[in-house]
Amino acid sequence: MYINEKEAKMQGLTEQEIEKLKKEREEEAEKDYKEKHFKICPSCGKQATNIGVNGAGIVEELAKFECDFCGWKEN
Repeated sequence: MYINEKEAKMQGLTEQEIEKLKKEREEEAEKDYKEKHFKICPSCGKQATNIGVNGAGIVEELAKFECDFCGWKEN
């Protein structure tokens, strides 16, 4: 993959090819994020996350997965 748009243009890629690469990068980043932060709750089948809001209202990564629907917590 190319590091940036300028480098891609220097390699002779068209605007359409650059846009395709950008879209592929965004899709890959979204897939990686979902794999890292979401999984199916073994208790209820809903989505469990390892993302929560701390006391200051800031979203942060939790040490373990939790299900907001049924209250399940990963051991």
